[in-house]
Amino acid sequence: MLSNPLLAAGAPYGLSTAAIHVELAKPFAEQSMKIRYVPVRLEQQPDLYAEWKRIQGKRD
Repeated sequence: MLSNPLLAAGAPYGLSTAAIHVELAKPFAEQSMKIRYVPVRLEQQPDLYAEWKRIQGKRD
């Protein structure tokens, strides 16, 4: 049983961190979930990754 209620909340849906870890540890061909990259582009906003990278550069 998971001690963190936020982690345990996803367990009934097969979304516990332990269940996801087991699934992702399998070879790609054997995984039941399909993972795909979906870029997020907000209107009138800079690219999120580029903005994060720019901010990270200011910290150095």
